[in-house]
Amino acid sequence: MAPLILIVEDDLALGTQYQQSLVAAGFRVALAAEASQAIEQARAHSPDLIVMDLSLPGTSGLEATRVLKDDPATRGIPVVALSSYNLRRYATCARAAGCDVFVSKPIGPVQLEDKIRSVLAGDYSRPFAA
Repeated sequence: MAPLILIVEDDLALGTQYQQSLVAAGFRVALAAEASQAIEQARAHSPDLIVMDLSLPGTSGLEATRVLKDDPATRGIPVVALSSYNLRRYATCARAAGCDVFVSKPIGPVQLEDKIRSVLAGDYSRPFAA
């Protein structure tokens, strides 16, 4: 069965773009627009990987990641953090929250697919380059 990727992105157009690209590449994809949805979906569906926008309305992607990494049921799911802030301190905050990889936006669908494939294969090289 194809890996399930949970995309957490409050920008519906961008989330849909990532979803369509990943589905075309053979992945199964679930979408969440806010942290509470992401936590619920992660617990209900145990995705193989989560792509987490850090700037979400209400509860941040950082806090959602902390919740997921504190839960034994979701702790092992790799989290790829997305942020439009390309600063070292955001990468540091993402690492502290439990994110496994930090990626700066903008990132195209093909580049995101490549990063997802790398992480699923266990390649976390340069996970926090900002």
